[in-house]
Amino acid sequence: MTAKTSSMMSEIDLRLANSDWDRMIAGRVLSRRRTILKKRIVASLVLPAAALVLIAVNLFLSPDVPTVASREKALETFVSTQVEGTHKEVFKGSPISLNVAESSHDDLDSFILQTLAQR
Repeated sequence: MTAKTSSMMSEIDLRLANSDWDRMIAGRVLSRRRTILKKRIVASLVLPAAALVLIAVNLFLSPDVPTVASREKALETFVSTQVEGTHKEVFKGSPISLNVAESSHDDLDSFILQTLAQR
């Protein structure tokens, strides 16, 4: 054996016989495992928290979602435009103006009666 080999063997024998060295290595292993466990716990908590923050920011800072009233108004305008376009196509020479959104029920009733009379 060479000097390096015998020196290494004697160091190994010393460490195997020394229980303090065993405790020191066991302490390092456990410390590293605790550190890794803590990092995993923090990572598993940070990801859902970040997702919640993104959702909250998206909900509170996003443009206003259309309300029911604005959707109804948009639908009313759309239907009114469709009815008026159909009216102009069917009654091309009619002097009657049709504006469903602004007309009252009486105006609408009289319009229906006039249209039925024209048939």
